Amino acid sequence: MNTVAQDVSEMRLEAWLEATPRSWRDVLSVFIEVGEKLAAAHAAGVLYQEITLDQIVVLPDGHADVRDLMPARLDVPKVGLGSLRTAAIPLEQRLAEMKSTESVAYMAPEQFRGRSADARSNQFSFGVGLYRALYRHAPFDHEWAVSQAGESRRTPLGSIHFDLLIKSFDRATLVNLAREVLSGNLRPSPEDTDVPVWLDSILRRILQTDPDERYPSMRHLLDALTKGAQGVAPGLPEPAGPWARWSTIGGIGLVALLVALVLAWLGRAR
Repeated sequence: MNTVAQDVSEMRLEAWLEATPRSWRDVLSVFIEVGEKLAAAHAAGVLYQEITLDQIVVLPDGHADVRDLMPARLDVPKVGLGSLRTAAIPLEQRLAEMKSTESVAYMAPEQFRGRSADARSNQFSFGVGLYRALYRHAPFDHEWAVSQAGESRRTPLGSIHFDLLIKSFDRATLVNLAREVLSGNLRPSPEDTDVPVWLDSILRRILQTDPDERYPSMRHLLDALTKGAQGVAPGLPEPAGPWARWSTIGGIGLVALLVALVLAWLGRAR
């Protein structure tokens, strides 16, 4: 995998994105490296809370790293390798622990419902960051949604955890964000984007409201991203090499010859 274009000093991802135009391949290269670090942590039984753009840095050599991640709390001792069980953490406490209210924008739907982060929640946060880096706007945007559908649309706010509503940093902002995330009202990609369809499809899968509809693991997600970056759209067969293409042509020719022989035999039989 090629590394991203080099910068003269370490940069937070937002600053790196603003410094010069970045292609979707540059952005994806950064996030694949971040995803590898998350996958390794998950394999070791370590989970994190939200993964935000502010926690991603691009190093002077062009590689990516993550900083200041807050570990999720384990409810019981690990049972076997790679156990990822966590306890429910009151969201009021989670908000108080956040270094920035911006972190709320990376919370998964299940966290809005009062559950603690798990591997699939990390996948969702990763997707929010990748979406923002590629499209330069948030995937869940209340103002955009209102402009499209009006204030009267149905939303599942009954499922939001009550702790979020009683001592939040900004009740209106939080409720509006929860409305979009819990309803799965994902903003479409810009019409003028050069981000390929396969990558947009992966983004929409990892930003699903139901955790079961995301990838089974970060490793599965990384496999899909890597194959896509190598020119293999996820879900499609590997591109055939020259020998395979000639074999296909030869097979088609053989079938055509057999059909011709059968037709000739039928013609003589008459």
